[in-house]
Amino acid sequence: MLVVGRFINGLCVGICSAQVPVYISELAPPSKRGRLVGSQQWVCSSQDCFYLRCALVDVYTGYHMGHSDHVLHILWLQLY
Repeated sequence: MLVVGRFINGLCVGICSAQVPVYISELAPPSKRGRLVGSQQWVCSSQDCFYLRCALVDVYTGYHMGHSDHVLHILWLQLY
């Protein structure tokens, strides 16, 4: 059930991330179109980088606080 839910969620997020730039470019005036679409893509990319940095800090502190390998398994389940 969880795998099916993650598959459907990933499919919907993929469709949204492909359609939002098209929607923005259709509504924006030509002089601001590239800046608006580029800023939307930049925000999506920066969120991914922020999440990855937080996950790496979590793994680093987990190892030094004496936790076992389950921290890495949880990390990879969250990332993929």
